[in-house]
Amino acid sequence: MPTPDPEADVASLVATATGRTLGASLFRGKILAVGEGAPADCIFIRAHRGERNQPFVGSSQTLWGADVEVTVRGPAGDRESARATATTVLHALQKATSGGGFSGYTLALVVDGVPEDLEQDTNQCHLFAVAVTVQWMA
Repeated sequence: MPTPDPEADVASLVATATGRTLGASLFRGKILAVGEGAPADCIFIRAHRGERNQPFVGSSQTLWGADVEVTVRGPAGDRESARATATTVLHALQKATSGGGFSGYTLALVVDGVPEDLEQDTNQCHLFAVAVTVQWMA
């Protein structure tokens, strides 16, 4: 079984749920500034890999994990649009974690019950975040 790519897997789920296109209004990696490769209204997905855990006793595999943050940035001055998109993302991730949408993982857990309000950036674009934790054996 191939090693999962949490960032890519979450990006695929978010693209399906929101109709966003990777590289146009959906990005993997760090948050890009408005006008520096990304529009105001977009979504960023970034995985933060955890430390490698110890192998399970009697197993040749090791448990790996990552926290994936999805950050939604809305149009300037439009808080409700950003919140609505973040809520759509949250619901899609909750559905995927409870319905087998994260195949290849031993655990997928949405950390937040509601999107976290990260306030505004320097362009008055509202930011909301949703986090999911995943684990897999490799």
